[in-house]
Amino acid sequence: MSTELQNRLQDLRRQLREIVEARYAGDLSEAELEERAVQAQDCEYLLVACKLARSEREQAALELPWLSPERQADPRESLRRIREICQQSPDAYSAVQAVLVTHPSVPRGNLVPAIKMFRSDLSQLSVEDLSGLITAAWNGGQQGFEAVLRTRKSAPRTATASLWSKHDE
Repeated sequence: MSTELQNRLQDLRRQLREIVEARYAGDLSEAELEERAVQAQDCEYLLVACKLARSEREQAALELPWLSPERQADPRESLRRIREICQQSPDAYSAVQAVLVTHPSVPRGNLVPAIKMFRSDLSQLSVEDLSGLITAAWNGGQQGFEAVLRTRKSAPRTATASLWSKHDE
C-alpha cells in the first residue's frame, strides 16, 4: 500500500474520531453512530465516513492482486499468509480450504510443508497423507477430507493404502 494512501486513511480515521468525540457521547457502535448522524443530518460526519469507506475499498483493491492465479507467488509472503490462515482457522478443514483457495498459483507440493508447519493437528501426518487430505478437501469437500483424515489417523501405513499413489497416475 502506498504511503499516500496510508496517510489518507490515518487522516480520515483521525477526523472521524475527533468528530465522534466532539459530538457523540457514549460508547456507540459504528451503526449507531451512523444512525445518529443521519438523524442529526451531520453531513460532515457522513462525508468523512464515506471518504474513509471509499479509501478502505481502494486499499482492499490494491491488496487483492496476489490472489490472481497468473501472479507468481512470493514464497515469504505466501508463508506469512498461510501461517495467518492456519492460526486463525478453527479447524484443519477450514485452514486447508482457505489456503487452497487463496494460493492458487502455489503448487500443492509446496503448500503441504507450509500447512504441516503451521497446523499442529496435521503435523504428525506424513507428506503423502497430507497431500491426500488436500486433494480430498479440494475434490470431495469436507466429507472427503474427514473420510481421508479418519483413515490416515487410524490405519497403519502400507504401500497399497494410499488412494493417490504415484503408480496409479
